[in-house]
Amino acid sequence: MNNSTYENNRTIDMGSVIYYYTSIALVPLFAFAFILNVFLLYVLLQEKVFQSITYKLIRISVISDTMSSLTAVIGYSLVAQDFSYQSGKLLCQIIFNLAFTFNGISMNNLCLIAMDRYFAIVKPLSRFHRRYRRRIFFIEQIASWLLSIFYNLFLVPYIGGTPEDPTLCDVPEIDRYIAIPIIIIMFCIMQYILPCSLIANIYWRIIYHQKHYVRPGQNSRQPQEQELKKKKFIKILITITLWYVLTTWPFFAGITGMAVTRQSVLAIRKRNLAEFLFLFYSLGTSIGITLINPFIYLKFDSNIRTKFFDVLLRKNKQGN
Repeated sequence: MNNSTYENNRTIDMGSVIYYYTSIALVPLFAFAFILNVFLLYVLLQEKVFQSITYKLIRISVISDTMSSLTAVIGYSLVAQDFSYQSGKLLCQIIFNLAFTFNGISMNNLCLIAMDRYFAIVKPLSRFHRRYRRRIFFIEQIASWLLSIFYNLFLVPYIGGTPEDPTLCDVPEIDRYIAIPIIIIMFCIMQYILPCSLIANIYWRIIYHQKHYVRPGQNSRQPQEQELKKKKFIKILITITLWYVLTTWPFFAGITGMAVTRQSVLAIRKRNLAEFLFLFYSLGTSIGITLINPFIYLKFDSNIRTKFFDVLLRKNKQGN
């Protein structure tokens, strides 16, 4: 009995130490992500080449990533502060509400970008889309924001700290109310599974079209240069989709596991340190997409890459 108590206390202490120091270590990382996204947003706003619908969608995604990284900086910084139980609960609700909302906006924007590319590549002659494209864009953006906010209205009230650790954001009453696990599972379906499925389906259709479509009057043996462009485009679509799926699935898998087992974060930390660390690091990885996204844009979009470094060199010359 005494050995069991000792092991539990040691697990709690080790979990607390890792949680504290890792949170502090993540602050400069997300601060860099914030600065990088702010500069990328500046480039997208300054240059006239970025006025198409697709680039406007990318711009909104960058705004969302900027706010997500800023939220992460504030949230992880406050872990080092002393809070009462009520203050910690309010902090967790605000931070997670912002983080989940911006994450949802980014995911929904990925769907909108995929849909826009689908009509531009697979159905470029669609009269309805060409005629109402800007109106559709406006409606889609409003719907994206409203849906992201709507998802969180049901989940956030159940998020809070615990008396033992006020800055450990948790769902402390998950084992008391059956509605909470149901809400979490629905949240994962709406915020992750459906958008990822839609994105994968649309990109698969685009890839299939790119591989099999032959323009009228053009032989099936296409010039080597065009074939290389096609392969590069397919690689871009696969890379973007995979990065989002791979960086966000651990967190949603973790909270789905919480819902199924009806165990709070604190209960998991007491029971199994490895599971707690998986849940904790998966959140950081999920938000970490805000650091990865700018590099994806720079690597695969020649317009963004060229203008980004042009503005950077221009600012350096002005500084010297």
